[in-house]
Amino acid sequence: MGVAPTPAACTHLAPRWTRTTAVRRMLNGILYLNKTGCQWRLVPKEFGHWSTIYGYCKRWRRDGVWARLMETLRQWERRCLGRQPEPSAGSI
Repeated sequence: MGVAPTPAACTHLAPRWTRTTAVRRMLNGILYLNKTGCQWRLVPKEFGHWSTIYGYCKRWRRDGVWARLMETLRQWERRCLGRQPEPSAGSI
């Protein structure tokens, strides 16, 4: 059995930056922008600085967070309607 590393030995595993903004505020800012259609620079300051909100949105889009979220919500809605999570047919 190995010995568990001490906290001092794990300093290289610590993140290089610490989060100073609440993720919930960033999400609310993105949802506000989506609902109102305003420009990034016009997002109210209560959600945080517009460039920080934009950075989160851009990073989440690049990492596929929004696509996974929409996929999960679609599956939940289908289950609530008594359907299979994945559609069996489609039409245009």
